[in-house]
Amino acid sequence: MSLYKTTFTFVVLSDKPIEHLDAGQIDYETIDGDCVMMSRNAEQEKLNPKEMVECLRKAGSEPGFFSLDDEGNPL
Repeated sequence: MSLYKTTFTFVVLSDKPIEHLDAGQIDYETIDGDCVMMSRNAEQEKLNPKEMVECLRKAGSEPGFFSLDDEGNPL
């Protein structure tokens, strides 16, 4: 099983603060709204099962989401 964590970074220019927008809303604002997308970047790293368990917990999820137990072993 391959496990990955991808971090997206958006640089957006606007004339007012941008707060509480998800990726889809940011995309909309830069295509049809009042903002300009200056850059978009994605960094991807491969995680071992234990690292994925830790990331899932931090995200408010649980290891079973990717069929792992609490130690990162496959279910």
